[in-house]
Formats: sequence, structure tokens, C-alpha cells
Amino acid sequence: MSKLKSFSGEKIIKIFLEFNFKIVNQKGSHVKLRRIFNKEIK
Repeated sequence: MSKLKSFSGEKIIKIFLEFNFKIVNQKGSHVKLRRIFNKEIK
């Protein structure tokens, strides 16, 4: 059985930022992220 790939916290945050997440708060090593939804006016 193959092993799962391990990622650093920094790499995970970069991935989330690519998917429209924004860093809301950080205290030490704990980071809070929030998803940003674009509301288009038609």
C-alpha cells in the first residue's frame, strides 16, 4: 500500500488561497480562513 503524501501547513494555506480563501486571523501557528464568494450583479 502506498503512503499518503504529507504537506506542510504553509503549503496547505497556499492551496486554500488559490480557491478564494482569505486569512482572517492568525494567532501563533493557528490560522483562520474564510471563503470569499463573488456576488455578480446582472
